[in-house]
Amino acid sequence: MPLLKTLAALPAFAIICQAAPVFIGNPGFESAVLAIPSAQGPFSQVVPGSTFVPAAGTLDNWTVTAFSPATAAGGFAPAPVPLNWLNTKWWSGNNVGYLQTTVPGGLITLSQIVGTLADNTTYTLTARVGNRFFVGDANYSMQLLAGDAVLFSTGNSVQSNGATGADTIIFDSTAHPLIGRPLIIQFLLLGTNNAQANIPTEIFFDDVALDATPNATGGAVPEPATLGLSGAVLLGLSLWKRRSS
Repeated sequence: MPLLKTLAALPAFAIICQAAPVFIGNPGFESAVLAIPSAQGPFSQVVPGSTFVPAAGTLDNWTVTAFSPATAAGGFAPAPVPLNWLNTKWWSGNNVGYLQTTVPGGLITLSQIVGTLADNTTYTLTARVGNRFFVGDANYSMQLLAGDAVLFSTGNSVQSNGATGADTIIFDSTAHPLIGRPLIIQFLLLGTNNAQANIPTEIFFDDVALDATPNATGGAVPEPATLGLSGAVLLGLSLWKRRSS
């Protein structure tokens, strides 16, 4: 009996949680039919009725929503020319995703449903981003949504011409009222005053990734000495049960 009391007195151990990748279809925008040739590289344009570039080609898994016809979106394989970040290849693979608008206030989004919002989970969303040399400052954001509600938004880290970088969102869903709603990744571009007919506001994305980490429960992680003690107690309990049986 004293052995059982000793075991009961040990501190509760935390569950050590590991991040698990959330599946994203076409995270590097490699699955696309780039049907439009250009000096900067072939691309697709998937906004129906666009007054900027006629629709042609495809971009798999991603949904485009355009609030202005003077917009464009799709996949793009940048050629090694000065307008495309000179000799800096910030993306992986061949393609990137893009959003463009040629009017101030023109709004366009690129999104994908990746599951449902789980409780007691920390989500980490990352993506590489780039802005080309010959365009105006970008006004964009990367967002994590539950249904139509924005959970967290970040962006404008690469506003200036030729800038490249990475954006990160970290969101804790614990006890959030929208648990169970569709979990959505979204990129948004809003046209700035720099936008004009031949020099659009634009932004490029690649290597989109989302990790989900269940939050630890059950108290503090034990010190090594405590782990050794608990192992000895469990071993003693096993021997005690054998002798008493």
